[in-house]
Amino acid sequence: MLICFAISSSLAHATVYTFTGNQNSRWALPGNWDPPTGKPGAGDKAIIPNGKTCLVDSDEAAEVVEIASGATLTIAGKTLLMQENIGTSQHLGIALDGTLRFEIAASERGVISYNGSFHITGSGTALADGGNGHGGLLENLSDTDTLTVSNGITLQGTLTLRIAKLVIESGGLLLVDDAADEMRIEDNGTQRDIEGGGTLRVSAGDLVLEREAVPNLNFTGRLEVLGGQMTLLGSGGDFGAVPIPNKAVVKLTNGQARRVSAP
Repeated sequence: MLICFAISSSLAHATVYTFTGNQNSRWALPGNWDPPTGKPGAGDKAIIPNGKTCLVDSDEAAEVVEIASGATLTIAGKTLLMQENIGTSQHLGIALDGTLRFEIAASERGVISYNGSFHITGSGTALADGGNGHGGLLENLSDTDTLTVSNGITLQGTLTLRIAKLVIESGGLLLVDDAADEMRIEDNGTQRDIEGGGTLRVSAGDLVLEREAVPNLNFTGRLEVLGGQMTLLGSGGDFGAVPIPNKAVVKLTNGQARRVSAP
């Protein structure tokens, strides 16, 4: 009976908030939301409608965020904690049809930390423009969390993905197209798995894939180096069709691979 009560209570307290921006652009102010009695928190859904720009400039939380086409959510130097709330019917993640922007403030990156299987769906772009001093981090909080980049989603610019498992679905894109940008895919300290049939593309700048632990690589997508370079830090095995010598560093430049260090 106590367990049932806890679940019912969790469902009762999950609230859908729609951003109005009636006072200013800050997430933190209840008056910027409908209902205006509070702001989104753990277990809640936040909706950013078309034409609205919402700024996360203090540590905040939600379970689901929807960013409509023509809307922008900016995370500036603080953390948005995305965490599953037991008992809700929502699915942890961001429905991104607009723009999710990461910026540096007071020397700190904008961060999304997630606890649970986290999906980014839609047709929008998550970006951090390194040339303008921007930068972002997406990080998992447990060894079993999965980040899924769905068909139609682009992750772009100076972003670090610190993950246990990354799934890039067919039609999903990780893109570095500015000489000032460096995107890094890092292990979370225990493992790093990359799967899916999407695309990793570099036309300028650097895309770095670290393999400090021996991962499960089931990536069947495309590695496209049209400019700049892609750096593969290896622990032995293959990434797609590219062999990575044990403990070697391989750089791909304009589609040509060269080993720059060896065991």
